[in-house]
Amino acid sequence: MTWYNKTYLHDADDNIRLLFNREDDVGVLTISNHQSVADDPGIWCGTIPLKLLTLDAMRTIVMAEEWYYSTGKFSAGILRGLNCIPIRRGDLRGLENPSLDEMHKRLNGINDGDGGSNNRKEWAHIMVEGRIYQSWRFAPNEPRLGKFRRGAAKLIACSPPSKTLVIPIYHRGMDDIFPEEKPMGWNILENHSQRIVGKTKSFLPKGGKRVDVYVGDPIDFSDLVLPPKGHPFHETTDDILLKKINQRLYDSMLVLESRACGRNKSGCQETNK
Repeated sequence: MTWYNKTYLHDADDNIRLLFNREDDVGVLTISNHQSVADDPGIWCGTIPLKLLTLDAMRTIVMAEEWYYSTGKFSAGILRGLNCIPIRRGDLRGLENPSLDEMHKRLNGINDGDGGSNNRKEWAHIMVEGRIYQSWRFAPNEPRLGKFRRGAAKLIACSPPSKTLVIPIYHRGMDDIFPEEKPMGWNILENHSQRIVGKTKSFLPKGGKRVDVYVGDPIDFSDLVLPPKGHPFHETTDDILLKKINQRLYDSMLVLESRACGRNKSGCQETNK
């Protein structure tokens, strides 16, 4: 991401530093769009100095169960060591599932063994769309953001707003490095809202491409999440609250997406294909 391809970080140095330079009692939740099978760790390798990407400081992320166990215990062991947590798509336990529960505990420094939250709060990351959305799914001048899932909203609602930094990140170009094949018969006007899955053309990255990463300012949720410690995670969170949090996340991401695509000028043009 620094020599085979080029990554450009835009006006975000101070916000990137917040991932590593913060008090131990402050957790960080970053959210991003999802453009390819290698967004994580791709965007981090291109934006964060390797000397800072230690296992202790590395983000925690949920990963689809079928990828996590792709080679059985071998892949599971490696990914577990890299702070990846397997999550089952369509888990019937809803937002209170064990995978989000573990991420919530890490974000808030909760250790079941001591019954308190006296550990260092960690950095958690969620791709809020919950699936890959590449440019072929969108009309040229419409926002390139899919529907947001509610996992990030659940974590925000159940964390203390004064001790949780929520930082939005929008990246553009990862779909040039790992492009998908457009399904046969795809028609954007007919199929835009349908759950059609694209297939990655190759798991060997293309070279000579450009990735742009835009990092926004922390988003304040203190007016929405009123309990000082957040809502209890294991209780069902009010759906209206989750929708309001998701809308604020979407609006913040839309600002970054508009900057990335120059929507106020000529629309989101294809580059480096």
